[in-house]
This record gives sequence, C-alpha cells and structure tokens, in this order.
Amino acid sequence: TTDHFNHAFEYKVDNEVLFVCPVGGRVGGESLMQQLEARRKLQTRLQEISTKCDKIVKDSNTEPKDLPEQEQTGWDSFWNKTGNGSEVISGIWSKHDNEKEDRIFKIAFSSVDGISLGVPHVVPHDEFLLSQLDQFIAPECAEGEVMTGLASDHIDEKEDRVFKIVCREVMGSSSELKKDRMWEDEIANDWDQPFSYNPLRSKFIVGFLSIHDNHREDRRFQFKTQEFCKDRSDEIEDLGNRIQEINEKINSIHTSETSCSLDLPLPVNQLRELSVSYSSNMEAKATARTKCNLLHLGEPPQNEGFSLTSSQLTEIVRGNLYHASTAASHKEGHFLSTAEKPEHAMKVGFFALVDHGKALWGIQCKVGSVVAVHRSVGSPYCVHVNAMDTDFEFITKEPAAATCDLGSAVGGWYNIHAEEVESSGSGGPDTLIGFRLCCRPVPGLSRVCEVKEKSCEKDEIVTGIVFEKQTVMKYKCCKMPRTVGYVFADSELHGSKPWEGYYCPARLGDRGRAEYELWRSLATQETSVPTPAWPEVHRATPSAATV
Repeated sequence: TTDHFNHAFEYKVDNEVLFVCPVGGRVGGESLMQQLEARRKLQTRLQEISTKCDKIVKDSNTEPKDLPEQEQTGWDSFWNKTGNGSEVISGIWSKHDNEKEDRIFKIAFSSVDGISLGVPHVVPHDEFLLSQLDQFIAPECAEGEVMTGLASDHIDEKEDRVFKIVCREVMGSSSELKKDRMWEDEIANDWDQPFSYNPLRSKFIVGFLSIHDNHREDRRFQFKTQEFCKDRSDEIEDLGNRIQEINEKINSIHTSETSCSLDLPLPVNQLRELSVSYSSNMEAKATARTKCNLLHLGEPPQNEGFSLTSSQLTEIVRGNLYHASTAASHKEGHFLSTAEKPEHAMKVGFFALVDHGKALWGIQCKVGSVVAVHRSVGSPYCVHVNAMDTDFEFITKEPAAATCDLGSAVGGWYNIHAEEVESSGSGGPDTLIGFRLCCRPVPGLSRVCEVKEKSCEKDEIVTGIVFEKQTVMKYKCCKMPRTVGYVFADSELHGSKPWEGYYCPARLGDRGRAEYELWRSLATQETSVPTPAWPEVHRATPSAATV
C-alpha cells in the first residue's frame, strides 16, 4: 500500500491501538497537514521553475516572403536593416538573379516581451571585410546575444557580397538554464534558388554560415539558432523564503504541547495502561488527564438533595456513553501484518493516516465494538456498544463508498483508496483486493442518522462512509443506542418487596401503549433468604424488559 501518512502518535492500551493522532494533535494536525501541503506545492513549483526552461518567445512570427515589396533590398547595392530598440531578426527571405548575379533580401523583425536588449555591436567588424569575398563566412553573435541587424554590400568586380551582423545581449534570460546553439538540419537554399527562413518563435537567430561558388556566382546559407529561458531568480528567491517561513511554522507545531483527545470515555483500568508510541526515534512526553467529580464524604443527609429515585437513576445510567475500546490486532483481518508492534503495521495500512491526515486507510474493531469519530479525538476509533458477533463485508468499486444495512454499524474498513493491493513483505492479503467495509448489527441502534463531513458527534457511531481522494471524507452518523437497564452492584438482594422484579410487555392498551405484567418477582416467601439479583434474563431474550 502507498501514500500513507505515518507522522502520527499511536495511543495504546497493553500494546493494542486505541487511536492515532497526527503530530500536533487533531487541530494542530489539521494545521500541520495544511502547512505540509502548502510546502509541497511550493517545493513542486520551485523544482519546476528551477529545472524546467520557461522559453522566451518572440511576439510575432511574420513570414518574411510576405513582407511588402518596399521592404525588399536593392540589386547590386549597399543596404543595412536594423530593428528598433526592442526588436530582433525573426526571419529572412532571399532570391537570386542570374543576370545580375546578385541576391535581394527581406528581413522580418519582432519585438520580445519580458526582456530588454543590451548595447548593439557589429560582428565581425564595423567595416566590411573584403577578405570575405568568394570565401566561406560564419558570422556569429557572442554567448547570450541574438541578431538584431544585418548589413551587406555588393562588390561588382567579384559578383559577391560581404556581410556584417548586429548583435545585442538578451537581458532577462536565465544564466542557470541555458540551451545549446543548434545549426538547422538543412541548408536554407540551393544554388540560384530562393529561400524563406522563418524559425519557431522560441528560436532566435544568432548567426549563419555561407559558402560561395565562383562559377554560379551565388551563395548558400545555413542558420544557427538558440532558445533562451526566462530568468526566474526573483521568483525562486521568493519561493525559497516562503518555504522557510512554512518550515518555521511546522517546527513550531512539532515542538508545541497539543491535545490529541479532549473527551474520550475510557475504563479506569485501561487508563492506567495507556501509553503513546511513535514509529521513529523522536521523543515525546504524553500526559493523561481525567475528569473527576468530588464525592460527598460520610453518610448523606436525609434530604431530597442527596436522594435519587429509580427513574432518575435510570436516566443517569441511560445517559452514559459507551466507552472506547482498543482495536483488533494488526495481525488479523486483511492486514496480516508481520510486525510485532502495531505502530510498524502502518506499512500495511493499519491505522495509517492518508490524504494528509483526512482519513484512515484501514481500521478493524474487536467483537462488540464499532467505529466512532469526532473532533475531540485524533482519529477514528472503536467504541464498545455490545454489537453482535456477526459481520457482513461489503465490497464496492471506486470510489470507496458504502453504507451498512439498517440496524448495523461499521466495524471497520480496509483499503479506503479502493486501489487493489496484495501481500507484500510487511503483510497484507494473499490476493488482490480493493475496498472492504465491515458491518455488524447493533441492538437498539437509533434511526436518527445524518451524513456529515469530517466527523460525527460524540454520541454517534458510524454506519457508512464516503471517501473521495483529495476531495472529501464523509460519514453517516447515527445516535448510539442507550442502555435499557443496569446491573445491580451486589450479586444478591435482601428485603425485596413482592412487587419488585422483572416486568414484560403483555399487551397494547387503548392508547397504543404497552402494558406490563410482573414476569418474575425478586421477593421470596422467606424475606431473610437472599434472591439472585441477575437470573437468566440477558440480552439473548430481548422480549424481557427490566425495571
């Protein structure tokens, strides 16, 4: 499995995972995820502009042969074509006349946005070199320069032309990213034939070569070009500064004291065994704090403020939330991790935060427990609700989305990315499998349900999920079942009254309400003989109600 976000603390009881918490806690974790994602985008952008050439292009690409006739140079004459201050030569057209033994030219120019040009200078010299006549020539601009002008004069005695070019430095091109100069693959023209050379807008003419033939009294031309990259040094510096600012924020989150769970119901015996681990050598100090209520010392006074009716006691008991429980072993289910410690099982998706901490790749609860998720706890976790020991597994295609049947809640899921995975050296299934959702019946589960984004409320459990990578994580949340009775603290009762006992619904009254009859009395013939407080009436006989 891939794309796991393993920068998380694991909260465990007796080496069994309770929940995981991103570095910085749930709130700090979300901030951390945002900062990491922002840094990733900036680093990607920095890598792109630092290594990828953003080519400088000419504003236009006019075909030189289509220029008007007045742009044409004269026969057997001197001419000098130079663009204005911000223009470069973009193309050259020429044709030969056998009677005049000369060529005429049209020179196209183009401005270039985003750059400026340096001081012009002539190559090879300010004056024409007559030594060029009837010879091979190859005038070329210096590195970082482009051709911005071309001048020529015809020498009648030799029936040949001499040339000089005007070059200017490209100001605003990158000194780090440079493209090699390239000769065009083919010579632009054959003897006594016209040519129209018009390179791509990203290719700048930096020089040419020419050979002369005394018999034909003509020249052939081949051009050299170069591509230039925009100078992004200012943007690179700005990105570097922004990345450094984010690094400082991330370090601040890493070193700050944060809360991973603000309100997690947990049995006292498990609280004593609570520990925190991390899959790297980083050291972190964890402290658990409990909510406590001060009890009255001694015998309570005989007044209403210190008394409870059975109805009030029942409401208090029914209002208690079910406690959190540890998850099933990382070596079970589809995970089948070979790691001894659960924090190392993140490699196979066990309690592995994905999508920048938005969701868990996989979770599996023990028998009797189902998944809950709310903002005060670092990640989805398991809560014991006396769920039945009957699991139903749903298989769906991408994206990962499934809802349990009415009366059932989610006991766990595997491979939330829904991309088929199989066993690796660290564990996993023997065959390729995609997304799996485990559902198990929960007696008394409320039908008051609602789809919510990111998390449910504290008194709700998960009955369905919808996950879209890098988009959304939604849960179908239903109210937890409320306890319908309570167990007596003592195993035997004394002094029971004849009317005290177990009542069952016998019929519906005139108003549609259930009428109850005494099913079994707790009292005996001998009031001194103790009565078992909890006989054979259990959840297995749901028709029996207790009061």
